[in-house]
Amino acid sequence: MARMSSFHNNAAVQPSSLKPALRALFCATHSDWEHFDDIFDAFWRGMVGESARVNLAAHWLVPTAHNGILQLWLDLGAMGLALFVLAYAVYVRKSLRFYLVNEGYLRAWPLAYMAFLFFYNFTEVTELDQNNIFTMLVAALAATITVRAFEMETDEDKYPSTRDFETQPIYLS
Repeated sequence: MARMSSFHNNAAVQPSSLKPALRALFCATHSDWEHFDDIFDAFWRGMVGESARVNLAAHWLVPTAHNGILQLWLDLGAMGLALFVLAYAVYVRKSLRFYLVNEGYLRAWPLAYMAFLFFYNFTEVTELDQNNIFTMLVAALAATITVRAFEMETDEDKYPSTRDFETQPIYLS
């Protein structure tokens, strides 16, 4: 239990550590910049201030950010989010290559699932859940794409097949 509480006391998971980045991301005008602190403090302070009034009126303490990227940032910090975005970008690229190289209607499955995951993460958080079907599908998709990419990269010049030896007899002198 002590380990878990020390994890949540980390500065990477505190909403105040997100404040400068969110301000830069969401404020387009000078008036937005001036009012950002009031809006941020109203809904990101937990059971203090305006956010406490909203939680008490709704009789529900919001457990997550309801945004996959934001929740990953809160849970894992900037480095964890960066690793997730990097892995996601790698598999989107591999999915696109898989779509362009292969034939048949199943070639769209990896790209379609990665698009679904992207849009699903706008409202839900599933990446860190245990025994989650979405995470298992991502793992299966990543394994399938990686194996297929390896199979396609093995060309005859690098790795000669045994058929070459069957057509020409090998004589030992």
